[in-house]
Amino acid sequence: MTKAYLTITTALAAFAALSAAPAMARGPHGHVLSIQGANGRGLVQSRSVSRQPGSASVSRSLQTNGGRGYQSSRNASWGNGRYDSSRTVTADDGRTPNKEKT
Repeated sequence: MTKAYLTITTALAAFAALSAAPAMARGPHGHVLSIQGANGRGLVQSRSVSRQPGSASVSRSLQTNGGRGYQSSRNASWGNGRYDSSRTVTADDGRTPNKEKT
């Protein structure tokens, strides 16, 4: 009975430690979505997020089977009373409407 109790207690402690980790301490994660339809139509979309204490970044892209799409990235950092962010969007035709804040 003591061995079973120790195993259950250890498992619960490990679960609590993992679930209590704040979102800011989690490493990179993301997803990819592919939708394909009739007559060769479709798209692929992806998103990646990385958060660390004092910074965060997000990258997104979308590509259609017809050759259209875009890539975007957003980065932010903060600390010592300062916040910096940047955003870049690039279309497949080379257009880049950029906006930066400091």
